[in-house]
Amino acid sequence: MRAKLKEMGEPWGALTEPRKFGNAFQRKSVLRKFRSDELVALPEKHQARLNPDLMVTRQDFVEVALPLRWTCVNPVEVIFDGADAVTDAVRPHDPEV
Repeated sequence: MRAKLKEMGEPWGALTEPRKFGNAFQRKSVLRKFRSDELVALPEKHQARLNPDLMVTRQDFVEVALPLRWTCVNPVEVIFDGADAVTDAVRPHDPEV
């Protein structure tokens, strides 16, 4: 694959992380202001119409960077539980390295 990319003028080392490893998304709770389309759907006397800085917690899908397997201490939790990655130096004792 790397030889094919090099032939095409896009060497592996020049690719961005998402192009090399793909993108990952997780559903996370985020604190944000109401979007304009949400404001329109709210009742006239809703507090968000009076206070444009009102914050609300929503579940959004956010792009996350998944660390390489050999630098992540908790890969199962990152992928299946939505935990934040805990990275460590390369672990030479890991049989998957």
